[in-house]
Amino acid sequence: MGELLVVHDYGDGYGAPVGAMCAEAARARGLAVRIRPMWDHDERPVDDLGAAQAVLYVGVAGSSAVDLWHTLHAANPSLWLLGSEGVAAQWLAGALEPSAAERTRFFVAQRAPMGFYGYEAMALVLDAIIAGDGDRAATARTARGTRDRESVLGRYSIDADGHTTSTAYGRLAVVDGALVWDVQ
Repeated sequence: MGELLVVHDYGDGYGAPVGAMCAEAARARGLAVRIRPMWDHDERPVDDLGAAQAVLYVGVAGSSAVDLWHTLHAANPSLWLLGSEGVAAQWLAGALEPSAAERTRFFVAQRAPMGFYGYEAMALVLDAIIAGDGDRAATARTARGTRDRESVLGRYSIDADGHTTSTAYGRLAVVDGALVWDVQ
């Protein structure tokens, strides 16, 4: 199996915990994984690549993201350059050199056009209103009590925090400077 280097931003609210979850998921799938915070100004990313076949950046696309992508790609043109949804920014996609863009993928929570999400949200609300017989509290309990609902987006439940339990994600590629759904 290959080796993945997970690099996260310094945020305790997103980069570090999501980076740790990504590293754990990759290890569970048999990959060798190293994880570290974003390089400081006096560090060189190319010195830390080792045998990595891919670098996953978990954070937000800041002003140095384009330089980071190009530096990593120049160091190893066969390296996969991956990013979380915080990096999946149109401005970044548009600034990437074509050869770096070709080796770039972004993973996002959304995995379908937004219209499907709107459709499913409305279907859930309407079903909850009917089941709650118009009572506001009963409608809210019904919606929050959703378990194993089949939908156009797949099966999901609503957890105690009101979030879906779907672990599905979408994958975006960069084509001609634009983010597009990667369906291959």
